[in-house]
Amino acid sequence: MARGRYELNQLRCFVAVAEELNFRRAAERLAMTQPPLSRQIKLLEHGIGLTLLERSNRAVRLTPAGESFLVSATDLLQRAEHAVLTARQAERGEIGAIAMGFVPSAALEFVPRIVDAMSEKLPQVSFNPTEMMSYEIVEA
Repeated sequence: MARGRYELNQLRCFVAVAEELNFRRAAERLAMTQPPLSRQIKLLEHGIGLTLLERSNRAVRLTPAGESFLVSATDLLQRAEHAVLTARQAERGEIGAIAMGFVPSAALEFVPRIVDAMSEKLPQVSFNPTEMMSYEIVEA
């Protein structure tokens, strides 16, 4: 049996069941039916080699391992969501760093206004202005 193998969708399913403590409500929340939800939970438990939920006819409860796993699974899902968001922002040029060369005559009037305006529009982008000679700007 492989230990530590799971998919993000299995984590989403587990978190929904753990938060709802009810397979029907968790399935509704995830817009799926109960059999595939139960299958995802079983695959997750098999993949990590742990029983996360105690199931009975009337109730679902987290095992001690399930309680601990819920904290980490929730964190992992948030990190995965953040990774996608950050990648999309990078693709749109909304995060990162911009190196900007400027000639000395622009230092007092233009550079501060440009950096302020760009920082306001793109708060996740850092601007690194560097005073350069015009030939250095062309070469850069």
